[in-house]
Amino acid sequence: MMMMMMMMMMMMMMMMMMMMMMMMMMMMMMMMMMMMMMMMMMMMMMMMMMMMMMMMMMMMMMMWFMMSAVLLLMLTYSRERLSKIVIQ
Repeated sequence: MMMMMMMMMMMMMMMMMMMMMMMMMMMMMMMMMMMMMMMMMMMMMMMMMMMMMMMMMMMMMMMWFMMSAVLLLMLTYSRERLSKIVIQ
């Protein structure tokens, strides 16, 4: 009887240990998943920021080009008008 009890106790202990190990593994996996999610979120945020910056730069460049084009047009127009006036 005693031996049987001991065996049962041992089995219970082993089961408990296994359960604990499984729990620990699950916790570790969860932590890893959380970390991965956080990293992914950070990467996404960084990518979004980079995209925004690129868009801003592109917009600035476009604005600059537009402004330069307008200025050139204005300059040519004014020159033409001035020359016409001078000729007259």
